[in-house]
Amino acid sequence: MNLVALALRLRTIRTEKGMTLDDLAKQSGLTASMLCKIENFRVTPSLPAIAAIAKALGVTLSALFTDIEDPPEVEVVCAHERKLIHRDDSAWSYYALLSNQANYHVEPFIVEIPPGHPPRKKQSHEGDEFMLMLSGTLDFIHGDKTYRLKKGDSTYSNGNVEHTLINPTQQPARILVVYCNQRGSDGRPCSRE
Repeated sequence: MNLVALALRLRTIRTEKGMTLDDLAKQSGLTASMLCKIENFRVTPSLPAIAAIAKALGVTLSALFTDIEDPPEVEVVCAHERKLIHRDDSAWSYYALLSNQANYHVEPFIVEIPPGHPPRKKQSHEGDEFMLMLSGTLDFIHGDKTYRLKKGDSTYSNGNVEHTLINPTQQPARILVVYCNQRGSDGRPCSRE
């Protein structure tokens, strides 16, 4: 399942219906915290959770998944067509490098992290993550270790371990981030098959 596409669709339907996360939590039986994580593509919801959300939103499951499951053989996204995606109240800017209408094994973004903001709380998510520094300097905190990243440096990590990025400079930083949420037939992340 394309976690980003589903998350964006759920958030769009909820906001178009004028519902808050608390409203949706009361009607779906899920917590507002869990719904926030789903909408910010931090967790992959179970099918019963998606069904409960769909019912609370007054839509069918098929409406949620229309155009999400069949990826094209080739997709080209021109630089001017990149979509800016907001997560939480973060000052970080996420630019989707693929459309949100197809189901891919990976989800690539360019993330811009401005200087001068308090560090984001460490978080975890399902799947693996690849990062490539495009410009600037960042401290990558993964578990209890910190790695200083500069232009051209890359990382590959387990997203289930709490992690965050901190911009310790006075300059903005840009990073390519590729999430892999898909699981193989043996249950392992696709990147470890």
